[in-house]
Amino acid sequence: MKFSSEFKFDFKDDNELFFKLISEEDFDFKNKDISIDIEFSGDFLKVIIFTNSLLDFKIAISSLIKSFEVIEKSLKC
Repeated sequence: MKFSSEFKFDFKDDNELFFKLISEEDFDFKNKDISIDIEFSGDFLKVIIFTNSLLDFKIAISSLIKSFEVIEKSLKC
């Protein structure tokens, strides 16, 4: 099976900053077949995740959310 999902995030005035920082993130999933594509439209960030299993899909989403949390916490300091 193949799984994919598209997410759109709006960080308001910080869209470009979030895009720059998340694009530099090294999503190293080792032997997993996970692909994360990140695009910036100006109004929002579009993230597309492709995987071959539900477990890999969960891993990718969790990793993406964790990265956004780290960026958000860093900006608040």
